[in-house]
Amino acid sequence: MAGAALNKNDARFLATQERIEDAFWELLAQEGFQKVTVRKLSGLASINRGTFYLHAQDKYDLLGQVEDRIHRGMMGGSDALLAAASSAGKLPLAAPMVAGAEYAYANRNRIMLLMDGSCDPLFFSKYAAKVRAALLGHIGEPTPEQRYALALMEGAIGGFFNEWVRGGMRETPEEYVDIVAGIATKLNLPAVAELARRR
Repeated sequence: MAGAALNKNDARFLATQERIEDAFWELLAQEGFQKVTVRKLSGLASINRGTFYLHAQDKYDLLGQVEDRIHRGMMGGSDALLAAASSAGKLPLAAPMVAGAEYAYANRNRIMLLMDGSCDPLFFSKYAAKVRAALLGHIGEPTPEQRYALALMEGAIGGFFNEWVRGGMRETPEEYVDIVAGIATKLNLPAVAELARRR
């Protein structure tokens, strides 16, 4: 079938992708990211290297795919929730925060592997940037004050999640969100509050 288009929704393609990612997680836990190779990934997933390259360009591309999937889970379906809330006039930030915290709690071992300095020290910065982009997509063009408030939120979101995960997630997801919400309330930033209203 030379020249046939690759169907990334095909059950066989998806099953192979899952095997590759399972192999990635196993090697990451056993050896660390620096020692992960395409040869090791292919062998552990029981595929040839050519098949691997249908799924990823290299181990860094695979890392990006895995991180993107984890980030989407950490966002707690916020894209769908924010889109549904657009007509209601408010951005329901608490619901995606709780859902994201629950996802992170359930996947904490994998998130810790990704946070390892030899893997991706920018893991949380990338996550915070995606949250910021999702918010921007739902508020339109921000005012200068809102831009700076978003920058503050971007740094805070990454910092809060980082502290919670590195601290061993001693608080439940609900407790974590309550703490973050309490801190946000104490900051009393009008521009942040304005982000929760539709312009």
